[in-house]
Parts: sequence; C-alpha cells; structure tokens
Amino acid sequence: MSIAMLVDNPSGSRELYERILDNIDHDLPLGGILHLAGPAPERGWRVIELWKSPEDAKRFLTDRFAPALRAAGFQGPTPRPQFWPVLVHEATQPEQESIASSASDGGAR
Repeated sequence: MSIAMLVDNPSGSRELYERILDNIDHDLPLGGILHLAGPAPERGWRVIELWKSPEDAKRFLTDRFAPALRAAGFQGPTPRPQFWPVLVHEATQPEQESIASSASDGGAR
C-alpha cells in the first residue's frame, strides 16, 4: 500500500528548499511516486510526497534528506513528517517536467 507524507516547516522558505535541492539528487528517489512543494498556507514551506512504502520514505529521510538539510545550513529542530496510508491515487499525465526545472521557474506548472 502506498503512503503519503506531509512535512510542514514553519521556518522553511523557497530559498531553503532550493538549497536542499542543490544537495540532493533531483530525480525522484527509489520508491518515490510524487513530490509537491510550495509555500504552506499559514507560513513556512510544505512538502507532500507519495511513496510506494513507509520504508522507502523513511530511507529517503534518513539517507538523503537529513544530510541535505544540514548541508543547506538549516538550524533548528528537523521538521517531523506525518504519514498516512493511501488507498487510491489518480492523476492525469502532465507534461514531463523535472523537480529541478520546476524549482527554477518558481514551481509554476
């Protein structure tokens, strides 16, 4: 069963997000299905991801995200992800675009 992950970082920003991307491979990692990122509704930065399994998400957080967060100069407590099972996920087939190119154009699609 797929799993969704939500990370809200009240002290996050587009600039921090882009520095993290500079320290991480821009392709979806093993087990990653979907990645969404943008300003959070209240303040800060929000990331929502869809993963094939909880193990895939946790491996990414430990092996790639945590080191990239430190390398980007983030200080403070690491944002805590929320997880929930996804029974159905459907999407239209968008034009092929990488995370790197969407970050450079402000995330506009």
